[in-house]
Amino acid sequence: RIACLPRPMTSGETSQRYSPLHAIAPDIPFSHPQSPSFTTRIYPSLVVALFVLNLACFWHFTRPFTPTPFSASYPSSPDCDADLAVSPWARRVPERRLCAPRIHNYTRLAPRERSNQQAAYAATLLAIGDWGRDGRCCQNDIALVLAEEAVSARASTAVTGNASASGALNVAILNTGDNFYPAGIPTPDAPQVKTSWRDVYFSVGLPADIPWLSVLGNHDYVGVAAAQFTIPPPWTMPGPRFTQRLGVGGIIEIICIDTSPEYYTANATESAELGLGPSAAAEQWAWLVGILGTRPNGVRWRILVGHHPIVSATSIGEDQQVAGLRAALTKVLASAAEGAVHPPVDMYVCGHDHSMMHAVADIAGVGPLHVVVSGAGSKISEGEVAGRGGSEVRFVMKRQGIVRMNVDATRIVAEYLDYMGVMLYRAVVEK
Repeated sequence: RIACLPRPMTSGETSQRYSPLHAIAPDIPFSHPQSPSFTTRIYPSLVVALFVLNLACFWHFTRPFTPTPFSASYPSSPDCDADLAVSPWARRVPERRLCAPRIHNYTRLAPRERSNQQAAYAATLLAIGDWGRDGRCCQNDIALVLAEEAVSARASTAVTGNASASGALNVAILNTGDNFYPAGIPTPDAPQVKTSWRDVYFSVGLPADIPWLSVLGNHDYVGVAAAQFTIPPPWTMPGPRFTQRLGVGGIIEIICIDTSPEYYTANATESAELGLGPSAAAEQWAWLVGILGTRPNGVRWRILVGHHPIVSATSIGEDQQVAGLRAALTKVLASAAEGAVHPPVDMYVCGHDHSMMHAVADIAGVGPLHVVVSGAGSKISEGEVAGRGGSEVRFVMKRQGIVRMNVDATRIVAEYLDYMGVMLYRAVVEK
């Protein structure tokens, strides 16, 4: 107890600081470290550290973004796959969870990446597909981007003199199918219509008068496909196939088709499981031949919308189905081209592949056909994509996103936006 007390300092030791150790070993020198001055040592270091951090942040948020085609995918939200494995499907109002909560501030985008604010267009089309997962797998992020683009596009197209005061007829969403995972819906008022569609998109400001021109996907056939025909507006799917005129002066004709009957004809088991009869594909093509036989007055662009691709970089194991659909569509388009309607369609927009892709398909008897794949509305494809799709593929990326298409009388500008609103790629189709 006494040994723990410091001994008194002598007159010659006044400059030395002591500890209790000196009571035991007085010959061991001891010097207490002096506390550094905050203003002379710590503050300058803190200023330097903050300066370096600011430089790093400035570089990160302003550096050019030049992704490489066939790049590896960005990760989905951490709970994506785990949530999809839950049985039964958890139909609940999703948390507003984001994969990239720091983004959605468009002030960081360069002006060239906001081209729909630089000029007025006859119409803007926003393509999205393969999305209905109750907000999971970055679907909430996509909803924010979709809402922001729709509001911006409607303001831009309005200055050209819309047919409607709100501009809703000149802005539309092209919904490429697989609308409600994992098994479609049984009725038009099923809970997932609310939790996967209304709660996700309209709660963040997507205008409710912009139509969703929708087609069926294979997952929608697992439920009652016809239930989606009577979902209230702005959902637009009066049947498995229909047409819609858009744009100032009606210069765009959207032709929506159901590709599942043809896509699965090569697999009798899968076709039977989805309830697709043998005559469904024949009815589909007979209808399309009639539509493509003539071009209505004033139509400058014809855009075909379906679910399945005719060029694929990510449909691993479905090469036979892709080739079968392409062959059937080629036959229909070549028949229309022989009737002096050339080209019968200008673009094919689809999904199914959970990625974003642009390809230019060489259709026998028709010529080049631009193929836009927008199937990255939530969960993205697995596996590598390098080299798939051949030379027809101009761009492919496995990342959640949408495709914005600005249309005027002479060109379509298709811009691929990821789940952060960053433009990844642009394709221009000209008349």
